[in-house]
Amino acid sequence: MNAQGKLLSQQAGKLVTFELNSQIANLTAKVGSNQITQAVVTLRASGKATDLKQFNLSEYSLQLAQLNQQLLTLSARAPMIPKARLPTWQMTMQAFLARLLQAFPQPDVNVSSGTASLKAHVVQKGDTQSVNGNFALADFTGKFGTSELQSFGVNADIDIANTPQSFRSIKPLEH
Repeated sequence: MNAQGKLLSQQAGKLVTFELNSQIANLTAKVGSNQITQAVVTLRASGKATDLKQFNLSEYSLQLAQLNQQLLTLSARAPMIPKARLPTWQMTMQAFLARLLQAFPQPDVNVSSGTASLKAHVVQKGDTQSVNGNFALADFTGKFGTSELQSFGVNADIDIANTPQSFRSIKPLEH
């Protein structure tokens, strides 16, 4: 494991910036019944805090690779204000499905190609949350049980809003 961190305090502690870089190489881990070997996990994070009240995560990234090939990448940016919850953040994810399912095989699933990607922007104003973004599945070739897809792709735009009223109107099921 290799880790490096930087912490800088300025303006008598009113502005604190940080940077973290970490990498775990040659990782062997068991997840459920699956085991991954020769994996590399890389984490990067940087940001700042103003008066220890307003926090800005300017970069966060997590990468999972095996044998010098990317399996999954995740990155995010988020200015955070504790009293107002999480007002806005952006996230990007990309999964290389054939490699990921080779590392973490699933019963009756065989994937030979394809990538899945997600880009999302989350905004919270008061009690209202909204999510906008895009999900894409590209060049997917695989088999699930007896169903088979070749060179399949889908692109979906996401636009979701959640208000406290939207959940108040839902009544729980009675048993």
